[in-house]
Amino acid sequence: MRPEPEALASVPLFAALEPAELTRVSGWMEIRHADAGDRLVIEGATGYSFFVLQEGTAAVTKDGEEIATPGAGDFFGELALTGVGRRTATVTATSRVTLAAMFGLQFRLLESELPDTRISSSAQPPTASASAPYAATRRCSASSSAAPSRRPPRATASSTSRRR
Repeated sequence: MRPEPEALASVPLFAALEPAELTRVSGWMEIRHADAGDRLVIEGATGYSFFVLQEGTAAVTKDGEEIATPGAGDFFGELALTGVGRRTATVTATSRVTLAAMFGLQFRLLESELPDTRISSSAQPPTASASAPYAATRRCSASSSAAPSRRPPRATASSTSRRR
């Protein structure tokens, strides 16, 4: 199942896109669901997907310390796709969540073909502690370069998520 383009329009990352572009992005994504307590990504694991939290809440932990509490409109997983290769934090659902997931190949298309959505590696959400090393969820969009993919896209640690 794909997210509705209209639902993506309310996500700050996609706010500058035209309706036809939102439809295109929607086609690159799939909806996933997870329950409270499900780990969506795991610190240190190889990352192959990017996620937009559409509904629900989560907790981001790095080295066991909570550093952010993303909610609807926040996104995560981009750092593993833009060169780091590994997940820099664990993201755990704290309520039932709905995610729009995008594999690395489509993420690269997003960044190259729709530059208004390029993600800054320096962006920080308002929920991140100023003293905490932050690298897991973001709200802002700006320019960034993406490293080429070395592996084909496959399922991530969020495989515990249930699909509808």
